[in-house]
Amino acid sequence: MHRPRWGWKKLLLALALIGLGLGWLQDRVRQHRIVARFKDRPEIAFEYWTGNVSTVFLRGRSSDFGDADLAGLVGLRHLDALNLSYSQVSDAGLVHLKEFPNLQSLDVDCTPVTNAGLVRIKECPRLTVLSVLVTQITDEREQELTEAMPDLQIRKYHLIDGMRVGDGYQ
Repeated sequence: MHRPRWGWKKLLLALALIGLGLGWLQDRVRQHRIVARFKDRPEIAFEYWTGNVSTVFLRGRSSDFGDADLAGLVGLRHLDALNLSYSQVSDAGLVHLKEFPNLQSLDVDCTPVTNAGLVRIKECPRLTVLSVLVTQITDEREQELTEAMPDLQIRKYHLIDGMRVGDGYQ
């Protein structure tokens, strides 16, 4: 009778694959729990890409979404776009941005965010688009950010019925 020999390399490979599967499952469970926290908040919308939450945005202009709510999103590791327009997220809440390693686009239009909080943007190495329409952000801070992050485009306008409103990209 012949017994198959697995060898230690094959055994390690099998254990690694099991570990990857468990990591994926843990990530999905964490993501489901985070989204479930906001199920009674219709103004908060989640978009998915390949089964992962990729975008979070707020519907409407009277959102009471604040710093604690942003902290509640920590754990969405695949999040690449976050639209906080018209929210109550302040400088203190932006400390949580570093918890979103894949963040590429951030919209803080019409929020109480100031120059002091925008320093946290530097903790988002993949960020390429930042929208700051109707904020207390100065041109000097924008210049500092674009020098520190050469790939960052700062959007200061919106298209309304085909018309540009604001200053444009820096």
